[in-house]
Amino acid sequence: AIDVGITATVNLVAAVTVAGTMILESSGPGAGNLKLDTTTSNHPITVGDLRIEALTELVGNASVITLTSTVIGAQLFQNAGTFTQGTSEVKVTSSSGTPRFLNGATTFHKLTINAPSATVINMGSAVTINDVANAALTITAGVFNVDAANITGPGVTNGVFTIGSTGTLCLGGTTNSTTATCDSGVTQTAARDLPGFPTATGYVFNTTSTVRYLADVAAGLTVSSIPTYGNLYLLPKITAAQTWTLGTGALIVNGDFSIQPTASAASQSLLVNMGANITVASGKT
Repeated sequence: AIDVGITATVNLVAAVTVAGTMILESSGPGAGNLKLDTTTSNHPITVGDLRIEALTELVGNASVITLTSTVIGAQLFQNAGTFTQGTSEVKVTSSSGTPRFLNGATTFHKLTINAPSATVINMGSAVTINDVANAALTITAGVFNVDAANITGPGVTNGVFTIGSTGTLCLGGTTNSTTATCDSGVTQTAARDLPGFPTATGYVFNTTSTVRYLADVAAGLTVSSIPTYGNLYLLPKITAAQTWTLGTGALIVNGDFSIQPTASAASQSLLVNMGANITVASGKT
């Protein structure tokens, strides 16, 4: 832990590697503000998990901050202070388990999930990708469950959202899910939408990537037709009859397209209305 009782700035002079938890903390009588700065040398930080406590700040500059914890239920990035993201990249590389990524709403410049051997990475708190050139959200490999909060993208001007060939995005899965299907318990009752990125260039989904819509939204929801999907699965656990809409433009799916709700009673049904034409790649279902 880095703990001070006065106002201080600590400038990194080399890379930092911590197998366990790295804590930024300002405590004691007359505690001041602690700032940890990776400096313009952009020293990397590799830790199991990171805690930014009140009265502390991590200045990311253009550094890479890698989170590696495999502890079940671990909170990889806890932010009760200030994270000044700059043009840094936060990478999750947990090799097993079902860790929770974020505790405390936070804005990132680049967020990368590359955890092919973890069961699932549960998002936790709200994520925002900043509206700056070269901003990015990337699921290289593994399962990222957008559970208890939404992702806000940079909008129509900046950034790219990429899902790799073995990457899966779950929208509206169980809070702190313990399964790779993201539905180990009740799913969200509020819509979890795809974050907004530039329409023409902002979504790059590999043909074998997967997006799962799982939320149980009584008022229904709209499935975005902006990206070209790899595999697209509409798999809500519904507790009432619902009506969903497939966007307002043509829906293109390069992989499999499946609609398979799970209902808690026989009288409950899911009606999915087309917004426009649907194209599923040849040889897919």
